[in-house]
Amino acid sequence: DALAEDRITTEHCQALALENDTARQVQVFEAACQSGWGGKPEVQTIRRLVTESEVAVAGNSKFRFVGADAFSPDELRTDLFSDDGDGYVDRVALDAALLEKLQAVAEHLREAEGWEWCAGRMEPVGECREDAGTYRCLPEPEAVLTEAEDERLNELMTRYDALENQCEESDLLEAEMKLMRCMAKVRAWTPEIRAGSGVVVSWRYGNVCVQRGVQLRSEDDAADDADRTEQVQEKAPVEEISLPLLTKMSSERTLAVQAALMQQPDKSLALLAWTLCLNVFGSG
Repeated sequence: DALAEDRITTEHCQALALENDTARQVQVFEAACQSGWGGKPEVQTIRRLVTESEVAVAGNSKFRFVGADAFSPDELRTDLFSDDGDGYVDRVALDAALLEKLQAVAEHLREAEGWEWCAGRMEPVGECREDAGTYRCLPEPEAVLTEAEDERLNELMTRYDALENQCEESDLLEAEMKLMRCMAKVRAWTPEIRAGSGVVVSWRYGNVCVQRGVQLRSEDDAADDADRTEQVQEKAPVEEISLPLLTKMSSERTLAVQAALMQQPDKSLALLAWTLCLNVFGSG
């Protein structure tokens, strides 16, 4: 009826079509009318109310990495007018699917590269108090290419630089170069280190972050680090200075500055002019 009476448009209908429940559609429409100017609902308001706990999948790096196959049809919210790649997904469900895939990648790297343990998590291992008490990140060893790898890498770079535009061939060349560098980095970790360390796979700035050479701290290590931190933070005792002595020292310093300026009249004049300008025009 509202559409026939031109009180809403097809865009309003498209936004309402994101919700399958008719009762929920009425609830959202009434709420949008109450917040709209003159009782007229805004399309963006309707869409926001329907998807307030969801995120758009279009252009979403998390969804692109996880893939649509990670969700059931009921978990992906689309309407009849949506283009391919459009829609919404529950924010919590997306993060859960992302964490599951990060863990799967970590498991693959552990088996393929020979690490003792692995972990998938939403954020990289950092220097915060909790991570610092649990993990120790070893410095990354320098990656060294073999002579054959170095020659192959130079050949790939020459072919890549000869291409004028980005194309399928350039993507393949870039992928092979990244793979060679990655293999060299992994090879730099000795089998002994890998046997006693882990790999952590997380999400950072819209991309997968891989941290190799992460060790689990023991309780003794954490206690020793805490003691060292407290020792560094302890300040050396400062001798107390009485107020009369402090006042006398300040006065003597002022007199010394005045005497020095009297012996240099040109600098005194410049300092006076600067002070006057500062008072008139301000410090900005």
